[in-house]
Amino acid sequence: MPQDNANRASVSSYLLDTTLAASGREAQAADLLGRRSCPGGQFPAMIESLRFFLQGDHARSLEIVRQALAARPGWDPEITFYLARQLARDGAHAEALRTIRDLVAEGFFCSSALRCDPWLGPLSRLPDFKDVLDVVLRREAEARAAFEAAGGHGVLT
Repeated sequence: MPQDNANRASVSSYLLDTTLAASGREAQAADLLGRRSCPGGQFPAMIESLRFFLQGDHARSLEIVRQALAARPGWDPEITFYLARQLARDGAHAEALRTIRDLVAEGFFCSSALRCDPWLGPLSRLPDFKDVLDVVLRREAEARAAFEAAGGHGVLT
C-alpha cells in the first residue's frame, strides 16, 4: 500500500504541474516540480520529461519520453497518452500522433482530449489527424451504443 500511496501522490502532483503548464503558468509549475524529488514507480518518465521541458531542455525531455515508450509493453495506456502529450509539447508532432493512433488501436481513446487539449492542438494540422479523430469518434459512438443497449443508464440511477 505505501507504493500505491506514493503513486497516487505522484500522479496528483504530475497532473497539477501539467495543468499549470498547459494553462500558461509554466514558471509556477517549474517551481513546484523543482521542490519535489522524483519518486519511484512507473511515473518518473512523465515527471522527468515535464521537468526538462519546463527547464527548456526539449531534447532531454524527448529522450526520456522515447526511452519510456521503447519500454512500453508494461505501460498503462493513460501513461502512454501523457507521454504522447509530452511528445507533442516538445514538438515531435508526427511521433505523438503515431503514439495516439497506436493507443486508439489498442482501445484507449478520448475525442475531447484530441480536440481540446492545447498541447495536442498542433496535431490537428497533420494529414492523418482527421483519420485518427474519425476512428476515435466512431469508437466512442460504439461504446455509447453498447452502454445504452446494456441498460447502463438504469444501473447508474
